[in-house]
Amino acid sequence: MTVEPLPSAPQLSAVPRADEVPSSLRDGPPLSTDAPPRLRDAPPGANDRGALFGALVDDVAAVLRDAQRSEDAFARGTGTLRAAIYDRARATAVLDVVAAAARRTASALQTVLQMQV
Repeated sequence: MTVEPLPSAPQLSAVPRADEVPSSLRDGPPLSTDAPPRLRDAPPGANDRGALFGALVDDVAAVLRDAQRSEDAFARGTGTLRAAIYDRARATAVLDVVAAAARRTASALQTVLQMQV
């Protein structure tokens, strides 16, 4: 038994040429899942840990807001599915990193509190 492609299906090569890739995919933002979100520059003299933690929380909230905006734009028909998926994946990765850091911090704190002095 042989399977033949549908007559209306486009025949794609394994690696598309540059002119075959839609401009919406070529001109979008680069995907870099291994780059951590950058903290905003702290104001001069605010190098204490409280200010850095506050900046971290603000940046995580901004990533989550971006993901929500992209999903809402797609639902309204004004955004692309690609942007919604990318921003949601970015938010998920950020939340995974934050959750892992919180688990490690809690574990270290528990170890210190259980020490017998």
